[in-house]
Amino acid sequence: MLSADEIAVLYRELANSRIRPIVQDIIRLLLETGCRVSEIGELEIAEVDFREGLIRLPSSRVKNGTAHAVPLTDEAVVVLSRNIASRKAGFVFPVDADRPIRGDVVANEIAKAQGARSAARRSLSVTGWTAHDLRRTWATMASELGIAPHVIAAALNHRSVNSGVTFAHYVRNDFLADRRRAHAAVSARLAAIRAEGG
Repeated sequence: MLSADEIAVLYRELANSRIRPIVQDIIRLLLETGCRVSEIGELEIAEVDFREGLIRLPSSRVKNGTAHAVPLTDEAVVVLSRNIASRKAGFVFPVDADRPIRGDVVANEIAKAQGARSAARRSLSVTGWTAHDLRRTWATMASELGIAPHVIAAALNHRSVNSGVTFAHYVRNDFLADRRRAHAAVSARLAAIRAEGG
């Protein structure tokens, strides 16, 4: 996971890095949402519900096959809005009319910016992290902010939130209100890190 100091440096360096703007925005959304890189990279405009403030991931697009609604923070709305602009359909992050950016392409750009192939071409000074580490960072930050473990698990769409008898058979709750508060809290912490990091 990335520390607050590392996140501040990452935010500061990102815009001037060798990473393409669409990949920069995917990185920003990974920090805001805690999603997997494929869930954001392959995001379709139809999956973004600005009215309800949610990303609605269908079961076919998530690792555990369980449809997942991800609360949108104000910052996530800004990032998504600039990438969708006036388009009504298609992918949020297209490489052409028919294809979204792939997770391995995002991973490759991150690795190259960290100097994985040539230290002389390094454009990010925070090294040794991957796109998936941003998911861990979100979860750890949520935990540090006092978010309950079952809410973090639900926010990450982990089945572990339903693994016990109580949750599997008795509790019928998607914890959406709690997840909205968790996403808002993490987003506020990220905004403070950006402000402190200048």
